[in-house]
Amino acid sequence: MKVGQLIATILLLSVTCLLIACNHSEKPEVKRVIDPGLRLFFAIEMNGQVCGYKEMHLERVLTAAGEMNLLTEKMNFRMNLMGKQVFTKGAIDWFFDTTMQHLTYSSVSIDQGNLHIRSSLGITGDTVRIKSSSDNRDELIILAPDVRFENNLYRKYLLSELPQDTSASLNVQMFNEMKGRTDNKTYQWAGRDTLWLAENQYQTIRVEEINQTTGEYSELWLEENTGLIVQAILYTSNFKFYLADRDIPNRLVSARVDDILFYQVDTIIPDFKNLSRMKVKAVINSSGELLSVKNLNYPGQKFTGTVDKNIISGIFEVSHPRYDGKNAPGFPYDFPLDSALQNYLKPEFLIESEDPKIRKKAEEIVGNDVSDSWEVVKKLSFWVGTYIEDAIPGGGSAIGTLNIMKGECGGHSRLLAAFCRSVGIPARLSIGCMYVPDKGGFFGQHAWTEVYMGEAGWIPVDATIDEFDYIDSGHIRLGEETSFHPKEIEILEYSTGSGNTSSSGHK
Repeated sequence: MKVGQLIATILLLSVTCLLIACNHSEKPEVKRVIDPGLRLFFAIEMNGQVCGYKEMHLERVLTAAGEMNLLTEKMNFRMNLMGKQVFTKGAIDWFFDTTMQHLTYSSVSIDQGNLHIRSSLGITGDTVRIKSSSDNRDELIILAPDVRFENNLYRKYLLSELPQDTSASLNVQMFNEMKGRTDNKTYQWAGRDTLWLAENQYQTIRVEEINQTTGEYSELWLEENTGLIVQAILYTSNFKFYLADRDIPNRLVSARVDDILFYQVDTIIPDFKNLSRMKVKAVINSSGELLSVKNLNYPGQKFTGTVDKNIISGIFEVSHPRYDGKNAPGFPYDFPLDSALQNYLKPEFLIESEDPKIRKKAEEIVGNDVSDSWEVVKKLSFWVGTYIEDAIPGGGSAIGTLNIMKGECGGHSRLLAAFCRSVGIPARLSIGCMYVPDKGGFFGQHAWTEVYMGEAGWIPVDATIDEFDYIDSGHIRLGEETSFHPKEIEILEYSTGSGNTSSSGHK
C-alpha cells in the first residue's frame, strides 16, 4: 500500500486557508513610495502548534493611475505529514484605492514542493480579468454591483455596517478569486474583548463569519477603531492567526498534520480492499463546501444524523456496489449538454484537462482499440495507478503530477480526472476518508475519482490504491472540495467480500 494514499488535499487546503489566492490586467507600476505605512507580523497556529507566520506590509504608493494602497503579504508555513517535511511559501500583492474599499489588481504566488501557482486578477469597472497558471485560465467575469473583494488585514466595513445585535446578521457577496465565483458570507456580532497581543493591548469587537458556500466557520477579532484583524480562528480548518512579535519566524515548529487528518479506531481489517459493508459512527469537522444531511446521502452511502456549521455527527452506512460496465456509453460519446455535467468536461483549478501534454498522453494510453467509455476509464485508471509514483507532497495539480510522475492521492485523482475530461468523459474528484489497517487501523483523509457512465450515473474508482474499477466500502464520501478533520470515529459493523463480519466496541 502506498505511503501517501490517504493524503488528499490538505497541502492545498492549508494554502487556501492562509492565502486568498488571486487570479490580470496590467499590474500598476509603482513610481515611488509616498508613505511606508505599517509592517505587521502574524503567527499561524495549526492545532495549537505555531508552525508559520505572515508578514504584512501596507504602504501608500504613487502609480501612473494615481495614489494607491499597496498591501503585500508574505507567508511561510511548515508541516510534518506522515514523517515528511513540507514547506510552503506564498506571497500576495493587493492594489487598493486610498479608502481600501476598491481593489484594482492582485497577484499571488504559491510554492509547495513541486507545486508552483502563479495567478493574477485585474479589475476595470465591473469586469474582472483572471489569469491563472493552475488551469491556464484567461477569462473575463462581469461582477454584480454589490460584490466585494477582501484582504487579509482589514474588515473596515464591518465596523459601520454590522448591527451590534447577536440576533441580527449582515450578508455579503464576496468574490472568490481562486474559484472565479461569488461566495455568500454571513457576519454576526459576537461581543467585545480585550486582547493582549505582541505586548500590546487591543480593544476589539468579535465577529462570527460563516461562508455559506464553503461551510467555513470562523471568528474574527477586529480593532474597534480601525477594523484591523488582530486575531482570527478558522474553526473548520484548525487554523489560528494573531498579531505576533517580529521574531516569530525564529520560533516555528512543524505542525503535525497527522493529528488532524487521521483517527485511530483500533480495529484491524486485513482484507480492507474487499470491504463490502461498513457502519460507522462519526463526528467530523469539515470545510471547503457547505454540507448537509441530504448531500451526505449518496448512491452506496446512507447518512443519518445532523450537520451544524459543517460539523457532521451521525452514522454512515456504506456499501459501494461494483459497476460491471453494463450499458456503458460508447466511445467517443456525446454526453448531454446539461450545464452541470458540462462543467466536468472543462479544465478547472489544478485539473488542467486542456493541457496539450495531458491530452496527448491520454490519447496514447487509450489507443484505438476500445469498445466503450468504461474500458477507456479502466485503461486510464490502471496507467495512473501503475506509473505515478507515490510522493508527498507530489506534483499537486494534474499537469504537475504528470510532469514529475509523482503524486499523493490528490495528484493521482486529479490526473485521472484530467485524462478522462481530455478525451470527453465527465469526471470529478470525490473527497472524504477511507479506512486502512495500518498502525492498528485508522481513517484518514483521502481523494478518489468519479466518472460519469450515462444511465449508471457517477461511478467511483480509486487508482491511488489500485482499485482501478471500484472503491471498497471503507470509503466515506463528504464532497468534491471538502476536507476531513475527524473528532470521533467508531466502527459499529463491517463485512468483507470473504464473508468476515464483526460488530462494534472499538473506537
